[in-house]
Amino acid sequence: MLADAAAHDANNLRFPLTLAKLLIRDNELQKAHELLKTLPAPFKETEQASNLFAHVSFIQAAEDSAVLKTQEKKLSVMIRI
Repeated sequence: MLADAAAHDANNLRFPLTLAKLLIRDNELQKAHELLKTLPAPFKETEQASNLFAHVSFIQAAEDSAVLKTQEKKLSVMIRI
């Protein structure tokens, strides 16, 4: 429903930002990232949009780091065997 609203009212930043927040909350980080990337340039430059983009990027980096650490631990155990 928010996606439809965002499509019909392209001049209202509230809809895509709310949708991005919901996607982040639901751990749909890639979808949120893609949505924020598709915002028109003037919207991307707003404080709200840039803060959300930074938030998504930070969460993704943290998750990537956690995955890497898990893989390193598994590899370490395999090497010891």
